[in-house]
Amino acid sequence: MNDTDRKKRLEESLNKAMGLDRIFKTSEFQIYLLPYLKELSYVSPIDPSKFTSDSEFHYALRTANARAHVFSELIRFLSSQEGMISKIREEILKPKKQYGIE
Repeated sequence: MNDTDRKKRLEESLNKAMGLDRIFKTSEFQIYLLPYLKELSYVSPIDPSKFTSDSEFHYALRTANARAHVFSELIRFLSSQEGMISKIREEILKPKKQYGIE
Protein backbone atom coordinates (compact mmCIF):
# COMPACT_ATOMS: atom_id res chain seq x y z
CA MET A 1 0.00 0.00 0.00
CA ASN A 2 1.44 3.35 -0.96
CA ASP A 3 1.62 6.30 1.41
CA THR A 4 -1.38 8.08 -0.14
CA ASP A 5 -3.63 5.03 0.34
CA ARG A 6 -2.31 4.54 3.86
CA LYS A 7 -3.07 8.13 4.82
CA LYS A 8 -6.50 7.95 3.20
CA ARG A 9 -7.39 4.85 5.23
CA LEU A 10 -6.07 6.44 8.40
CA GLU A 11 -8.08 9.62 7.76
CA GLU A 12 -11.22 7.53 7.23
CA SER A 13 -10.54 5.74 10.51
CA LEU A 14 -9.92 9.08 12.19
CA ASN A 15 -13.23 10.49 10.94
CA LYS A 16 -15.07 7.39 12.17
CA ALA A 17 -13.40 7.56 15.60
CA MET A 18 -14.14 11.28 15.89
CA GLY A 19 -17.79 10.72 15.00
CA LEU A 20 -18.16 7.93 17.55
CA ASP A 21 -16.41 10.06 20.17
CA ARG A 22 -18.80 12.96 19.48
CA ILE A 23 -21.77 10.62 19.90
CA PHE A 24 -20.36 9.23 23.15
CA LYS A 25 -19.81 12.70 24.60
CA THR A 26 -23.25 14.11 23.82
CA SER A 27 -25.29 14.92 26.88
CA GLU A 28 -28.20 12.82 25.58
CA PHE A 29 -25.96 9.76 25.31
CA GLN A 30 -24.39 10.35 28.73
CA ILE A 31 -27.71 11.07 30.49
CA TYR A 32 -30.07 8.60 28.83
CA LEU A 33 -28.36 5.88 26.85
CA LEU A 34 -25.15 5.21 28.80
CA PRO A 35 -26.92 4.42 32.11
CA TYR A 36 -29.25 2.08 30.22
CA LEU A 37 -26.34 0.34 28.48
CA LYS A 38 -24.56 0.00 31.83
CA GLU A 39 -27.67 -1.55 33.31
CA LEU A 40 -27.82 -4.01 30.43
CA SER A 41 -24.15 -4.88 30.89
CA TYR A 42 -24.83 -6.53 34.26
CA VAL A 43 -26.10 -10.07 34.59
CA SER A 44 -29.22 -10.25 36.68
CA PRO A 45 -29.40 -13.23 39.02
CA ILE A 46 -31.07 -16.19 37.41
CA ASP A 47 -33.23 -18.45 39.55
CA PRO A 48 -32.38 -22.07 38.73
CA SER A 49 -35.72 -23.27 40.12
CA LYS A 50 -37.49 -21.68 37.15
CA PHE A 51 -35.92 -24.19 34.77
CA THR A 52 -36.88 -27.81 34.25
CA SER A 53 -33.31 -28.98 33.60
CA ASP A 54 -29.73 -28.01 34.26
CA SER A 55 -29.12 -27.62 30.54
CA GLU A 56 -31.92 -25.03 30.25
CA PHE A 57 -30.54 -23.15 33.25
CA HIS A 58 -27.00 -23.21 31.86
CA TYR A 59 -28.26 -22.04 28.47
CA ALA A 60 -30.09 -19.11 30.10
CA LEU A 61 -27.00 -18.28 32.15
CA ARG A 62 -24.68 -18.39 29.12
CA THR A 63 -27.12 -16.28 27.10
CA ALA A 64 -27.41 -13.68 29.87
CA ASN A 65 -23.62 -13.55 30.24
CA ALA A 66 -23.10 -13.17 26.49
CA ARG A 67 -25.72 -10.43 26.28
CA ALA A 68 -24.17 -8.50 29.17
CA HIS A 69 -20.71 -8.89 27.65
CA VAL A 70 -21.87 -7.38 24.35
CA PHE A 71 -23.19 -4.26 26.07
CA SER A 72 -20.05 -3.99 28.17
CA GLU A 73 -17.88 -4.22 25.03
CA LEU A 74 -19.98 -1.55 23.32
CA ILE A 75 -19.46 0.84 26.23
CA ARG A 76 -15.73 0.08 26.28
CA PHE A 77 -15.46 0.58 22.51
CA LEU A 78 -17.24 3.94 22.54
CA SER A 79 -15.35 5.22 25.57
CA SER A 80 -11.98 4.30 23.98
CA GLN A 81 -12.44 6.45 20.88
CA GLU A 82 -10.65 9.48 22.32
CA GLY A 83 -7.51 7.39 22.79
CA MET A 84 -7.96 5.90 19.34
CA ILE A 85 -8.08 9.39 17.85
CA SER A 86 -4.70 10.21 19.41
CA LYS A 87 -3.15 6.98 18.12
CA ILE A 88 -4.45 7.51 14.59
CA ARG A 89 -3.20 11.11 14.54
CA GLU A 90 0.26 9.90 15.63
CA GLU A 91 0.21 7.27 12.89
CA ILE A 92 -0.73 9.84 10.25
CA LEU A 93 2.24 12.00 11.25
CA LYS A 94 4.73 9.14 11.08
CA PRO A 95 6.92 9.14 7.98
CA LYS A 96 6.49 6.37 5.46
CA LYS A 97 8.64 3.33 6.24
CA GLN A 98 11.36 2.59 3.72
CA TYR A 99 12.11 -1.09 3.15
CA GLY A 100 14.40 -0.68 0.18
CA ILE A 101 18.19 -0.81 0.32
CA GLU A 102 19.74 2.49 -0.56
